[in-house]
Amino acid sequence: MAETLTVSHRWLRDDAMALLLSEASCDFGMLNQTPDPQKARALVAGLCLIRMSDNFRFAFEKELDTLRHTPGWGPFYSWMIMTKFQVTENPDEYPFSLTDREFDYYATKEFSGKIVDVQGIYKPPNFYTALGQDIGAFFLGVSAGMIATAFIPEAAGAAALSGAAFGTTAARAAVSSLAGAVTSRLMPGNSWAAARAGRLWPRYLAEYNRRMLR
Repeated sequence: MAETLTVSHRWLRDDAMALLLSEASCDFGMLNQTPDPQKARALVAGLCLIRMSDNFRFAFEKELDTLRHTPGWGPFYSWMIMTKFQVTENPDEYPFSLTDREFDYYATKEFSGKIVDVQGIYKPPNFYTALGQDIGAFFLGVSAGMIATAFIPEAAGAAALSGAAFGTTAARAAVSSLAGAVTSRLMPGNSWAAARAGRLWPRYLAEYNRRMLR
């Protein structure tokens, strides 16, 4: 029997989920065709957290793996595997997986400050703990309490997480800048950067609106 999700956190509401899905180039149709759309919704939301904690990522991947040969989950499973890989490899392309500091950095870098500074829109410890509790309700064998404490400790959402993640961000940005310099020589007029900004703008705008939800 499918479990019923109690949407206790604003980030799992329909309006927030719709914005998240639009960032990931998906829609409710993908979720609704599964045997348990509410569980699918929670798994999609889990993509926001897979970069934040190795323990959470391992539990998430284990839960996702149970769907591999489960009837009715094929298309959703394939999409999730592909998206999870992309989020891990290129988080700046999927703003829902960024910390507030990362989001502010990339939004400024890609769009020259056209998206308002997001500092203070949400505080990572509160967000990740609350979202982890909701998602944890669907992870078989893993209690919501474990998700909230061991998997996503408070410290992970504060300076430790933000500093470590931003260190990786800065390194990636340096490589990206070098690649951009080479590309701009091959494509005069900075057309590559303009095309990238045009592609990413709807995602970042949707994420900004999602983070602004109350």
